[in-house]
Amino acid sequence: MGAVRATEGTSAARNAGRKKTPEPVIREVWARSGGICAFPGCTHILYVDPATRSKKSFGEVAHNVAAQPGGERGDPARSKALSEDPDNLILLCPTHHTLIDKPGAAADYPDSLLAAWKRTHERAIVAAGTLTGGTLAHAVLFQGVIGGQPAGIDPRTVPLAMFQHGLVLDKDPVRLTLDPSIHPAKSAAYWSHSIAQVRAEITTLQRTWGSHRHSIALFALADMPTLMALGVAIGHAVALTVFQFDPVPTNGGDWRFPDVDAPAPDYDVLWPDELSGHVAVVISLSGKIERARVTNALPPGPWSIVEITIPEPTTNLVRSPKAIDEFGRKWRDVVARLETVLPKTTPIHVFPAMPASLAVTLGRHIKPKVSFPFRIYDAQNRDAPFAAAVTLPFIDHETEVTA
Repeated sequence: MGAVRATEGTSAARNAGRKKTPEPVIREVWARSGGICAFPGCTHILYVDPATRSKKSFGEVAHNVAAQPGGERGDPARSKALSEDPDNLILLCPTHHTLIDKPGAAADYPDSLLAAWKRTHERAIVAAGTLTGGTLAHAVLFQGVIGGQPAGIDPRTVPLAMFQHGLVLDKDPVRLTLDPSIHPAKSAAYWSHSIAQVRAEITTLQRTWGSHRHSIALFALADMPTLMALGVAIGHAVALTVFQFDPVPTNGGDWRFPDVDAPAPDYDVLWPDELSGHVAVVISLSGKIERARVTNALPPGPWSIVEITIPEPTTNLVRSPKAIDEFGRKWRDVVARLETVLPKTTPIHVFPAMPASLAVTLGRHIKPKVSFPFRIYDAQNRDAPFAAAVTLPFIDHETEVTA
């Protein structure tokens, strides 16, 4: 692979004043990256010209900590020591190499972030190359509506995301697309149509699965009530791995977890002194839900609010699968405590601000026929008022929620 001789980058300014990285080191970086750009969401194969499909090497080996102290992400103590260390080098396409090395880029692309990308990408490559004992899985791309617009899912990073979990894509992904646009947005007819579509699509899929218990990899984007309904419909009849979309702004997004070793967030549950009147569970994870927005949406009368939150709510809280698993445990604990003090007929009003993967997980833990009636609320945006959307588990012939 002689062409790798030029893959440190072709910019004279980029290489000025430092010696060339040894070729064995460059070869190791290429091998560990599988010849694919390690920038999240980028699937460029760096040894094939994307236009002509001819064999041509155009990948570039970049430094996480710059080779020189004065370079982008340079460090007086570490630059020299790490300049030829394969663990400090990452394979990128020219576009993303330029992006991370432009002046001032260290603020957005610190060396710790690049190291996490490298670690995640290389583990996916190892998984892909050693999956003789991997699990064949079907991928389901569930596309609903977000903010009034259809949610499209780009499948390019789906196989690599599955590799992180030891899953091998069995066949082309199944696309499930909801289109409730024939009804006014967020109206009773809109929600009724959405839930009916979810149930019909999953029922059809389950028939195709038959008695074979396939593993399912789920990639879902939709509004919160629909995602929770999706979780209820799927339940625990199949082995399900739920993935979280990471909206990397420079390339459209990635379904791989940013850091598979990241610990789960520190979920906290804030309980009122007593539970009486209307009971609401507020989930302030991707953003803080103000108390007034909740009380304005609840039916008249006294109320009690339980809140699930984290110290600093953020849309980027799902860094690894641990965040999803731990939320599932926390939600089950909350429901179990509610069951000790409330009759099962008590409506529980749920106000969510949470990532899509957690919404699906919440729905999976709502048990048909034995759960509280959970009334799920929705808002057009962070400042809009909440309104009741659907009741879960499903109530046949009545998916609309009224006060």
